[in-house]
Amino acid sequence: MDERKCKVCGCTQDSCRQCIKAQGYPCYWVAEDLCSRCKNERQKHGVNDAGCMREIGLTTVKDLDGDEHISGIYGMEVLIDCYACNTKLFHRKYIRRYFKGLVELLDMQADDLHFWDDVGVPKEKRQTRAETKGTSAIQFILTSNITIHCLDILERVYVNIFSCKEFDAYKATRYTQDFFEAVRVHDKVVIRQ
Repeated sequence: MDERKCKVCGCTQDSCRQCIKAQGYPCYWVAEDLCSRCKNERQKHGVNDAGCMREIGLTTVKDLDGDEHISGIYGMEVLIDCYACNTKLFHRKYIRRYFKGLVELLDMQADDLHFWDDVGVPKEKRQTRAETKGTSAIQFILTSNITIHCLDILERVYVNIFSCKEFDAYKATRYTQDFFEAVRVHDKVVIRQ
């Protein structure tokens, strides 16, 4: 299979250096062959990418106020992988703070919060494997959920944010990286239809 490539700038799934240089952060895919930075730049210059959007089942519609929105999207999900994190922040107290700040940043409404970890578990039954030792949690929000997996031994954090309400994936990624003091981060935006 050919490598996915933006038809405008030529960035690929593994390299978007030119987008990072131009805007200070990585782009994401808005169509099979178009990255987010190029779509935004083309719109600024009056180029309509409705054809690209139709290829993946999306169209633009105007609401009663005349604002344009993309229709055909149920929601979006951002997957955030953080590496070399500060494991002192992998405890319930800090994860609660993380969720509270993230929900406020993204202007969402929090609901139930549930944890899965070794708190209260007898020592002989606690997790010891690198891929399972740590704290996981799910923060339900009015528009879906946010899940987190903090892996103590691997010093990694994995976050999934899914919502039918539009949100700024870049802000979510930067907030997560800063909060957990991650040395490196990788994110991916998925449009759900």
